[in-house]
Amino acid sequence: MAAAQHSWGDSETVASEGPAKPFSWSDLIQPATLTGLADSGLVLLFVAGLNVGWLSWRLLQWYALITVGKLVLLGMTWNQRAPLSGPAKWLIGSTATMALATTAAGVSSFGPYVPVGAFLVHLVLTSTLIGGQPLRRYLLAPVLIISSSALFHVSLCLTHRMPSWWGRFLYFGYNQFNLGGEIEAIGCMTAALLLPRLLFFPVVAALLFDMNLMQTRSAMLTGFATILVVLLFDAHRRLTGRRTLALLFIVPIAALLVVGVGVGGQLGDAVSNVLMLNDANRGVASGGSGRADLWEWSLQLFNASPIVGHDLGYFESIGFIGSHNLFLYGLAQYGLMSLLFFGSLIYAYVVLSRSDLFRFAVMLCALPLLLFNDRFTNLNPYPFIFFILLTTATIRRPGDRAVTDPSVPLGR
Repeated sequence: MAAAQHSWGDSETVASEGPAKPFSWSDLIQPATLTGLADSGLVLLFVAGLNVGWLSWRLLQWYALITVGKLVLLGMTWNQRAPLSGPAKWLIGSTATMALATTAAGVSSFGPYVPVGAFLVHLVLTSTLIGGQPLRRYLLAPVLIISSSALFHVSLCLTHRMPSWWGRFLYFGYNQFNLGGEIEAIGCMTAALLLPRLLFFPVVAALLFDMNLMQTRSAMLTGFATILVVLLFDAHRRLTGRRTLALLFIVPIAALLVVGVGVGGQLGDAVSNVLMLNDANRGVASGGSGRADLWEWSLQLFNASPIVGHDLGYFESIGFIGSHNLFLYGLAQYGLMSLLFFGSLIYAYVVLSRSDLFRFAVMLCALPLLLFNDRFTNLNPYPFIFFILLTTATIRRPGDRAVTDPSVPLGR
């Protein structure tokens, strides 16, 4: 019985009884590939909008274009459509329920509800278009687009055409805090799922270098976590007991050697400098760039309306920029109804852990983004691709059931 052979772009094959299907040019015109291009192509618009004033309103045109494109693609491939997975249904249902519940607190404008509706529509479209297909097809465009845009941003910084820290505030001219780092964190996760090791490490190194230039610390933690996951699993995406024990044995010894030779303090200083832990404006003493104050304000907003939360336009009306924590943002905006949403995420993680341990471990790498950022429901590559990878059922090889099917037995 032959072991599975890992080929470029085939991260969903874990241990099959024959060689994995390699990447082919026909993959480029598959529905999942084109959908991945639509979901990550927004980055190209950011790049094209560099120093161009029309970027903001062109975003609406882009969203309209990809919506029509997905609908046309779905119509052309209607007989190949896939049913929504259980986790996807729970995510869509819980998000719609908690958003509608906020209307009980009064609605000042229906404008803020439109992005939530668009988010739900695209969750359905993307899940239907890529479900039941090899995951590598959907991942191809995000990896290529995000990594190449990162290299372009690095070149701009190193040639002094753009201040390096500028990307933290204005990602290629688009004004959203930390968006560049969050997108590149998704780039690390998609690279871990798509690429073999020889390609994964240089790609992630480039992404981490750019994250460091942009000072996006939570994104860097996600990037380093993906490296740890790739090292922990073998080349066939398996977590063997022997490999785990070896790493558990090697890591403490390496730590003792670092301390013993006297470089532990230097290493600690280097980590502190990268994460800016002692920085006067963004370090621990600053309350985590003011996050402590935002978290306190979030709890006050939750206490003011603990059940259904607030009208989706309320935060803007009071000048609240967000919680910088997904869980506190959910409580502040949606009240206890947000527990439905978080319950759907937990359910998705549990189902994924039963069917694809490697993908589950990669998705866990997003926890720093969830803890220190609050991008909730929109069509930016982060968080949209994160939710798709967490909940959409894809296959490992022809004949397999989908990896987010709860009926797949443990260890499959």
